[in-house]
Amino acid sequence: MPIITLTTDFGTKDHFVGAVKGAIYSELQDVKIVDITHQISPFSINEAAYILKNAYQNYPEGTIHIIGVDSEISIENKPIAIQLEKQFFICCDNGILSMITNEI
Repeated sequence: MPIITLTTDFGTKDHFVGAVKGAIYSELQDVKIVDITHQISPFSINEAAYILKNAYQNYPEGTIHIIGVDSEISIENKPIAIQLEKQFFICCDNGILSMITNEI
């Protein structure tokens, strides 16, 4: 069963995390969604990078990591995806991936 992780600054008091999970399950019923955290300080890509850098290596090959921190899409903040060590990362192009790895 494929694994998708979520790391966000959305918090858990409202509908946002549930809506994201619902959208994923609507398209991919046979995945396991793992919440790394939704308590990142708002817009803190440094905090998110620290947490992900210390967490992602514990997941199996093929895991998809969705990062929703400072994730409002704009002309300057476009969505990107990369493959790193046989895992996949999806986020906005806000510099967070260069904090997770030196390979970028």
